Amino acid sequence: MALAPLAAADWLTDGGNTKRTAWQQNETILNRDNVKNLKILWRLQLDNVPHEMHSLFPPLIVEAVKTSGGVKQIAIEAGIDDKIYAIDVVAGQVL
Repeated sequence: MALAPLAAADWLTDGGNTKRTAWQQNETILNRDNVKNLKILWRLQLDNVPHEMHSLFPPLIVEAVKTSGGVKQIAIEAGIDDKIYAIDVVAGQVL
């Protein structure tokens, strides 16, 4: 099943910006009428080993990364056990 292209956005810091507001000011899709239709497109289990109270940090999103498979939107996920994962946002797969 092919997924529709997603609107891409850079989210390069924890909280989305240097003030950590978690506000995506360029987002124009969500509104009061359609937010009830949100659904999870994919789930991914990473092999990170949990420590203490948390195990994964919020992902950083990079809009246009050149890969051998073409330009992709990538989520960079850092685990507390010193592992870093690059995830294809559209496909929901570890690169």
